Amino acid sequence: MKNKYKLFHLAGYILLAFIIYFAVDFKSFIDNLNKISLSAAIVLLILATVDRFTMAAKWMHLCSALNMTTGYLQFLKIYYVTTFLGYSLPTVIGGEVYKAARLSSFEKSHDVLASMFVEKIIGVFSTISFAWAGVLYITFNLGKENSATLFYILTGLTVTAILVTWISLLPVMQEKVILLLSRFKIGKYIEKLTTAYSSYKNQRRIIIWNFLIAIFETALALAIKCGVAITLNVDVPLLLLIAIIAITEFIRRIAIILDGWGLATALQIFMYSLIGMTVEQALLIALLSHAVHFTAALPGGVLILTDRWDKNSDKA
Repeated sequence: MKNKYKLFHLAGYILLAFIIYFAVDFKSFIDNLNKISLSAAIVLLILATVDRFTMAAKWMHLCSALNMTTGYLQFLKIYYVTTFLGYSLPTVIGGEVYKAARLSSFEKSHDVLASMFVEKIIGVFSTISFAWAGVLYITFNLGKENSATLFYILTGLTVTAILVTWISLLPVMQEKVILLLSRFKIGKYIEKLTTAYSSYKNQRRIIIWNFLIAIFETALALAIKCGVAITLNVDVPLLLLIAIIAITEFIRRIAIILDGWGLATALQIFMYSLIGMTVEQALLIALLSHAVHFTAALPGGVLILTDRWDKNSDKA
């Protein structure tokens, strides 16, 4: 299974390299890159920084439902390191492992994992919401023939997300999983994890507020990509630009889970080209957006070098 995953991962990078080598005009690429001004870069970095603070607050808000007492500063530190690792490594898995392990040094690990599962679910539905807005905009303004495929794909993914979430919360399904794993040492741990996860069913106010925070955070991510596109003087109507970026962000999220940065970037280039962007512009939006988040997360590189895993040293 690991070898198959590595091959799939490698295929994503080969595809991206193929596109860059055969489709990119490097003179045009450099000309577009020179359009980025210092003032635009500063604004984009500010947005990315606000995004870090928002994501830390969002996760802390979810964790409060499980009576976690770790302070906001520690959540912010963890998110900076997580983002730094996520944008430094080929996949986001390394950052997520650190995120779970670091907070678990302060809190119960099964509560931490439960909060992360719920955070991901809320994030998916937030991204889906923007993707639906994008598809509906294209449908009503450019005609059904231009959005039919996206409409069916998004419908299928939305239904799948709802079903998976609903099934995961069914007591009978949780009992079967616990019973299946009860013969192993991990059985007791899974029971505690499912109990913590299920407790969110009784936290509707927290879930609703967290979803609203997630909407704001997703809007920040879209604003960064739109900001890069506007700086590059992309000749696309603003609302159409926002619509295609919203749809692409949802597809990119799935691609990152499956592969990592290679396939996700190739998909961005393909999607942006559908509305008339050049390959050079599409590639720059992907690269520069990545660079903005990475640069904003550089303090995380310092934090991971100076972090002391003392359970009591940083707890607020």
